[in-house]
Amino acid sequence: MKQVFTFLMLLLSISCIAQSFVDFEDIDLSANSFLNGENGEGQFESGVCTFPNSFFVDPNYGGFWIGGWAISSVVDSVTGDFSNLYGAKTASGNDGSSNYAVGQQAATIAHSPGYGFTGFYITNSTYAYETIENGNAFSKKFGGESGDDPDFFKLTIYPYNNGIVLNQDSVEFYLADYRFEDNSQDYIIDTWEFIDVSATSLNAADTIAFVLSSSDVGSFGINTPLFFCIDDIELEQIVNTLDVQKEEQTIQLSPNPVRDILMINLEKLNGGMLQLMDQHGRVLETLSVQTTSITLDVAKHPSGLYFLRWTNGQQLVTKKFIKQ
Repeated sequence: MKQVFTFLMLLLSISCIAQSFVDFEDIDLSANSFLNGENGEGQFESGVCTFPNSFFVDPNYGGFWIGGWAISSVVDSVTGDFSNLYGAKTASGNDGSSNYAVGQQAATIAHSPGYGFTGFYITNSTYAYETIENGNAFSKKFGGESGDDPDFFKLTIYPYNNGIVLNQDSVEFYLADYRFEDNSQDYIIDTWEFIDVSATSLNAADTIAFVLSSSDVGSFGINTPLFFCIDDIELEQIVNTLDVQKEEQTIQLSPNPVRDILMINLEKLNGGMLQLMDQHGRVLETLSVQTTSITLDVAKHPSGLYFLRWTNGQQLVTKKFIKQ
């Protein structure tokens, strides 16, 4: 009911945006060290975000970091093997800061209610970078002996709401790309690069997941070390005001109530993203707004109260309708 009340308060309202930053500097960490979840807590918290962690305890060998996140201040940008799981190729956090996070395959980040992701900085781990550049007994040197192999190491970021993935709007970022006809354009990321997700479904997600893929695949799966680094996560907090919306900021719906086809008029709203949500706040569909007139088939959805939410990263407009 709390979510329903929140969305009802959004009706006929305009949102103001306040920024929040997660930089991991609030985590107590000695210089050139790391936290890998050995304490068994299962997650790290920084700012308004939670970073799940998996650590396997072995009675004979002590234990292993097997998934999720580790928090690091490691400055080793040279050692490119399994002994350096926690180093960033940059040898520091973004902008020379001390702390950053290292993620494994399928790592996720969740934030507190009332926030939306707008961007973050990404770079390669030293382990992945050095393996891609030089190869080893298990992984190939990208480009091959000739340098012409079209290799890649890619990070795909998926948005989730209430455990349901919003496949329509994932974000891709190449940590290494050797697919160019001109080999001089091939690259491996060795700096902190900002990924802007403010105009994507990641902005409306309560959780985001990071999936790594590579062209170097063997009989046991991906050969490239599946690690990357993240820092300075930017979020926006939506603070609602109860001012009556101006005419130029409304969504026109027809018919309402509706049985099957809903006509949506966004004539006074430019671009952005439109989401269909049920009365519990679950996102059912996400559309990139390319035109001012949209038709939406809602026949497949059960009867009840629904919401259309539009945002362009600066403003938020919500409109309710009834599905008969």
